[in-house]
Amino acid sequence: MALAIIACAAMLGTLSCKNATADSAETEEMADDMAGEEEQGDADEWYYRVVLEKRKIQPGTEHTIDCPFYVEGLSLLNHNGDYLAYNDEVDYQYYVTPFLFACQLAKEGEFATEKEWRRFEKEVLDKTRYVANYAQCLDEISDTEWREKAKRLWYDQFKNKPICVGESGYGYQKFLYCSPFDYECILPFTVKRVNGNNKYGLPEGAVFMFGSIF
Repeated sequence: MALAIIACAAMLGTLSCKNATADSAETEEMADDMAGEEEQGDADEWYYRVVLEKRKIQPGTEHTIDCPFYVEGLSLLNHNGDYLAYNDEVDYQYYVTPFLFACQLAKEGEFATEKEWRRFEKEVLDKTRYVANYAQCLDEISDTEWREKAKRLWYDQFKNKPICVGESGYGYQKFLYCSPFDYECILPFTVKRVNGNNKYGLPEGAVFMFGSIF
């Protein structure tokens, strides 16, 4: 496994669906940054990787466990298998909404094998990368049940809900999610750099994000 550092614009494409029109100066500037990376041959689309941990199943209870995995959080990697490196110079506030949304959606998954989780990443989770700018992207989820789950989660819990910067320091940034029900802000989500020999099996320095709104 390797690490790769590229412009944050390239991390999530142009921050809009491929068929959506970029209409802001900021988005256009990000697109220009991505084009520059492409000229250097470094640009690639980044895809969610669900970081799983095996549940500790007690003997005799195997038949009661539908999902032998626990979702620890998410990371990002490209087609080359390179993980996105955490960068202290990047303000992850601009990306935390789709990150948190994807993380929460992943926590609703229950799959028996890692192969099923990887299919979920490709067929469901990666379709949500542009949701903050273009919610219609959720229509690209072919599985009807997951499409409805994603839409319900987005419109009920995320759309137009403020997420603010919390504590930050070297190697981590935390974010506040303001509940739509009682307006209390909780600290559910962290983007950080992983150290060597981490339990997630990620290369040292990789981006790791975790947390939940529930």
